[in-house]
Amino acid sequence: MRARIIQLFVFVLFVSVYPSGYSQTEKKPQFQFKSGVGVTAPDSSFSINVRFRMQNRVGFTLTDEDTTWSPSAVEFRTRRTRLRLDGWVFNPKWQYALQLSFSRGDQDWDNSGVPNVLRDAMIFYEVNKNLRIGFGQGKLPGNRQRVVSSGEQQFVDRSNVNAIFTVDRDFGIQMHYGFNTGPIKYNIRGAISSGEGRNEGVSKSEVPANTGLCYTGRFELLPLGAFDGKSDYYESDLAREPKPKLSLAGGLSFNDDAIRTGGQLGKSLYTSRDINTFIFDGLFKWKGYSLYSEFIKRYVTGGGSSITMDEDGNHEFVYDGEGILVQTGYLFKNNFELAARVAQVRPIGETTQLRNVVRDYTFGINKFIRLHKLKCQFDATLQQQLDNNTGEVKGQNIQFRFQIELGI
Repeated sequence: MRARIIQLFVFVLFVSVYPSGYSQTEKKPQFQFKSGVGVTAPDSSFSINVRFRMQNRVGFTLTDEDTTWSPSAVEFRTRRTRLRLDGWVFNPKWQYALQLSFSRGDQDWDNSGVPNVLRDAMIFYEVNKNLRIGFGQGKLPGNRQRVVSSGEQQFVDRSNVNAIFTVDRDFGIQMHYGFNTGPIKYNIRGAISSGEGRNEGVSKSEVPANTGLCYTGRFELLPLGAFDGKSDYYESDLAREPKPKLSLAGGLSFNDDAIRTGGQLGKSLYTSRDINTFIFDGLFKWKGYSLYSEFIKRYVTGGGSSITMDEDGNHEFVYDGEGILVQTGYLFKNNFELAARVAQVRPIGETTQLRNVVRDYTFGINKFIRLHKLKCQFDATLQQQLDNNTGEVKGQNIQFRFQIELGI
C-alpha cells in the first residue's frame, strides 16, 4: 500500500510539474499592437506586421453655367481600401513592404485596362543606421505630397499639382542615406527605375518597353533638426512640435524614352519621349501650426514635341507645365483642425494649345479621433479654368467632399 501511495504521489507531481517546466522552456511568438498587428516567430526567423485602412467618401459638385450653379456630379464610393504587410525575414536588416489595393478607383483601371492590385513590393537591406537600399516596386523619391501616404493627408485628397506632375511609383533600385552634422540633418534619396510605372507589363501600351530608364534624386535639409516621430512625412502637426521644425528639399527626375503621358502614370503615348521633372518643396511645423509648399515643373527634352500622334490623327501628349501649391493649417487642442490650400497648374509650350490654367481654392475641416488612423474630413474647393493669356475665368465649379478614414 505504501509503495502504491508513493507511486501515485510521484505521478501527480510529474503531471503537475511537467507542463509548467515545459512552458518555461518552450519559445513562444511575440506579439505587438503599436501599429497594426505584429508577430515575431518563436525562433526569430521572421516578423510580420499587418495593417489595413479604408477611405469612405461622399462628394457633390456644382458647375457654373451662365451664372447659374447646377449640380453636375455626385460621388458615393470607397476611394481607397488597402492591405499592408511589412516586417523582416531571417535578420532585421532584411526588410520587406507589401501593399495591395482593392477599390476600383485605386487600381488605375482607366489607363491599364485591368485591376492593378499590386502597389508596393519592396525588399530592403539596412546596411547601417544611416544607409538603406531597396529593390522592387514602390514610390519614387519625388514630391513630398506623393511620398506622404494618402492616409496621412491634411485634406480629403492630394492637390491637382500632384495629380498631374507626380512621378509616382516605379520598379527599380532605391537608396536612402541620412546623416547629421550637429543639430542639422540631411537626407539623400535616389532611384534608378524602369520609368514605365507600376506593373507596366499588364497594361496595353501602344509603345513597347525600351531600354530607357528613369533616374530620380532628392536632397533634404532639416536645419532645425529632425521632426518628432518623423512627422515631416505626414501632414498636419499632430506631434505638436514643441520647437520650430523646417525641411527644405529639391529633386529631379529624368525619364528616358517614357511611354506614358505622365512618365510613370497616364495613358500610352504613340511615340516615346524624354521627360524632365524638377521638384522643390518645404515644410514648417510648430505647436500645431503647419505650412507646406511645393513647386514642380515638367517638360519634354531632347527636341521632341510634347504631342504624339498616330496615323489616324489621334493624339496623346505629355503635360508640359508647372504647378505650385501652398497649404496651411492649425490643429486645436481638441484635435479639430482648420486648413486652407491654393494650388495652380499652368501649361507651357505646346500644352497651352490643349489645356487652360487650373486654379483650386480649398478650405478644410478635420477631426482627428485617433491621429490619422481614425479621422473625419470635410473640404470645399472652388476650381477655376483660366485663359492662358488673359487670365479670364472660362469656367468654374465648386466641389464638396466628406470622408471618413479608418485603419490600424
